[in-house]
Amino acid sequence: MSLTRAERDVELWRAWRADPSPLTTEPLLDSIEPIIETSVRSVFGRGLTGGRMRIPRVVVKGMANNIALKQLETNYHPDKSQINTYLTNYLSRKLAPELNKYQNIVRIPHGKAKDIKPIQMAATELEERLQRHPSDLEIADHLKLPEHHVQAVRHQASQRDYIASKAELETGLSQTPFQRALRQTYIDLPSQDRALFDLWVKQNKKPDELMNMMSMNRRQLAASQTRIRSQLSENLTFL
Repeated sequence: MSLTRAERDVELWRAWRADPSPLTTEPLLDSIEPIIETSVRSVFGRGLTGGRMRIPRVVVKGMANNIALKQLETNYHPDKSQINTYLTNYLSRKLAPELNKYQNIVRIPHGKAKDIKPIQMAATELEERLQRHPSDLEIADHLKLPEHHVQAVRHQASQRDYIASKAELETGLSQTPFQRALRQTYIDLPSQDRALFDLWVKQNKKPDELMNMMSMNRRQLAASQTRIRSQLSENLTFL
């Protein structure tokens, strides 16, 4: 006899509690993803204290996963309620207050985001050479960038990196940043792009195969691949 959705969720939860490794965490996260997605949409729809949501969506999802996993680890009991009902009710009360703590964090504009890695590398190189923390002016001179630009990027990146690391490290997932970005990209994509993602990124299908399997022409394929690359690039920046 096949299991109900609620019974399958409990089995995944029991396996995760017995051995909280990536092999058991991933199936559990996949199972609760619709609950997480609903909670994130709700928060973005209502906004937060101080106005519209300014925290990147990928970070909100990470924090929602973190809150859900912590609650399932410490307080959930299958005899009292279904996981779906339990997490829906809990996240509706707890997600927005947690995010409000970081509502003053703003998203780095794309023009600045591209300079995060060069600035971080320059800072590391100069620190090794000077045997001290380099100033924003020294980094700016090294990269031939305006000092105010370097200062803004370093300030905003340090704030965002704190939030992202808080959301990710506490989930207990031992994945590389690229693996996390791939998974988050798949979650964020619309359904047709998800199907292409599976065939193109995971199965490494060639363009002619992709067009045939997806019933796309070359222009449609290129547009979908551009969306996937763009979403992956954005998630890599934040993760």
